[in-house]
Amino acid sequence: MPDATTLAVLQDVVCICVLAALIGAGVYTALRSMVPVALLKNQGRRIAQGTNEWLDVPMAFLIVALMAGSLFTTKGLEKSVVGETAKAVSDLTHLQNVAGSVVITLAYVALLIGYLRAVRECDPAEVFGLRRLTVKKALMKALIWIVPAVIVVMAVAVLSDRWLEGLLPDNDKQAVVKLLEDTKSPLVKMAMTFMAVIVAPLAEEIMFRGFIFGVLRRYTDTVFAGLISALLFAAVHVHLGSFLPLFVLGLFFVMAYEATGCLLVSMFMHALFNAGQIVMMQFDKS
Repeated sequence: MPDATTLAVLQDVVCICVLAALIGAGVYTALRSMVPVALLKNQGRRIAQGTNEWLDVPMAFLIVALMAGSLFTTKGLEKSVVGETAKAVSDLTHLQNVAGSVVITLAYVALLIGYLRAVRECDPAEVFGLRRLTVKKALMKALIWIVPAVIVVMAVAVLSDRWLEGLLPDNDKQAVVKLLEDTKSPLVKMAMTFMAVIVAPLAEEIMFRGFIFGVLRRYTDTVFAGLISALLFAAVHVHLGSFLPLFVLGLFFVMAYEATGCLLVSMFMHALFNAGQIVMMQFDKS
């Protein structure tokens, strides 16, 4: 887990994003009432209007609060203190922790899907454009989009590491990355790979690109909504060293979703990126 400085910075980012979203929605609403011109049209990917649409905003804030919850609890600091003894933790405990993360993450998705179906009375597959493209076409588009995304993200990662080297000399890898590198248990590796390649792309794309971006997009515009959703996406990973690369990666996911109208594309991109990172880690160790 991160230290107090990292948590403080990321807490500030989340708070600023929430305030910016509230202020931005008000500003854009006022602008549209005063300047109803083509430049202010709002025609991109967004959660459809209709039954109980006013509940989308509090639901979006609830999702952000749930995802960012670890940033605003003292448990994070307590775990960071005992982080040095992580190697002494048994493989069974690691498996239980990963399984718990999977269950909690999928519970967030179930909550959101249930909300869309029962409260908003809409089809999530339609909302997220899952039927716009076949699985094969979505995968092909993801393969096209992931190439520039990886190039840019890797370049940003190098620049970010150099920049943070002087500011955070003790900056370390993400806890999950360190565990995946250090563990000798095939079961732990399989569980973490499943989490990274299947669960995380599914859940994070539905919540950040599908819902949060979609709700913000309805009340603001593509650029503003994309920036806020990407900042939140980077912050909830709770690692300052990866913040800028993850922010840029989130922007590429937004652009792919906005361009194709199909959330499957950004899901596949997310899965491909995470899988590539895992493969690279294995080569680095060999």
